Amino acid sequence: MEMELEAAKKANLDWSVKVFCPYKAGEISRLFEFSKLAQAKTGKSSYWNRVCSVLKLSHEYHSWLLSKEREVDIFVLRYHPHDLFQLCFLKKTRKPVYFVHHTLEVPELYSSRNVTGIIKGLVEKVMGKRAIIKSKATIGVTSEIIEYEINRTRQQNRKTILYPNGILISESIPKDKRGSVPEILFVANHFQIWQGLDLLLESIEKSKSVFTLHLVGNIPSKEMERLQKEPRIILHGKLTAAQIQSLSESSWVGLSSLALYRKQMAEASTLKVREYLNNGLPAYAAYRETLPINFPYYKQGNPDIAQILNYCNEMRNVSRSDVRNAAAPYIDKAILLNRLKDEIVKFEELTSVTPLSFSP
Repeated sequence: MEMELEAAKKANLDWSVKVFCPYKAGEISRLFEFSKLAQAKTGKSSYWNRVCSVLKLSHEYHSWLLSKEREVDIFVLRYHPHDLFQLCFLKKTRKPVYFVHHTLEVPELYSSRNVTGIIKGLVEKVMGKRAIIKSKATIGVTSEIIEYEINRTRQQNRKTILYPNGILISESIPKDKRGSVPEILFVANHFQIWQGLDLLLESIEKSKSVFTLHLVGNIPSKEMERLQKEPRIILHGKLTAAQIQSLSESSWVGLSSLALYRKQMAEASTLKVREYLNNGLPAYAAYRETLPINFPYYKQGNPDIAQILNYCNEMRNVSRSDVRNAAAPYIDKAILLNRLKDEIVKFEELTSVTPLSFSP
């Protein structure tokens, strides 16, 4: 979101970006609008208290949005599943609302495989459909997500906009410190089941190839013992952006999700892949990306270490700058935001009485 704000400033757009947060914690960003009600609590809280806190935050967030109604022409909001206050907000606001969808909501809720997730999924099936129909248009980070939302509403003529994830392209040339042994980088905030770490580990345990796999992020406890027994795998835990950048410099390939099918998805547009490419690092994953089909520095394949190492060798002599420069037109946040703005302006001009402009 910081990148989107910077991209808007570079393009001289009157485009405000905000993140509504439950309490002040850590570094305070200019993007944050802090809740006055949902404050941080110490100690363990009951399930009911956590539910109440979530409801309180959602109510305050949508009330805050209504208070900003006179200051904006439209709302572009990240869609929040199974949210009653979101639906109430749509009934009250007089401004157009464009929802941005980042996932297949119901399948992802079901993928948790617990009672809470199933109940949330059932609520989302009913409430979500009503909310999406009340919004003016649907924005999705992939074509697959857009198609899913269209099928949910059964509005085949509904306005949709593709808005893939993007980042600000760094100006400095990425460093290349690759050695003679292939190094593979796999970054995830949490290695959820759709990351496919278990499948990759099964493949590694059957392989005798020489390589180093760097795992960055929180590892499931059930996988930890097996991973610690594998000398070719280094567990880094959580790292800063600068530390990940340093690992990128010696890595040959970066990995993204290897089992996205576990939440019934075949396509994605992940920030992780864009960060790899911005660092000059070719990317490998098991899903279809929003990048062009013939883009040479993204490989779709199986969670198979032999296939991954083959791709490492294919990319061995490709320069960091070649990777970053080839990816820039497809991952640059400024370019993607301008396209989104143009689509919105065009649609508003066709459907609104009042002219719309994003220029100051």
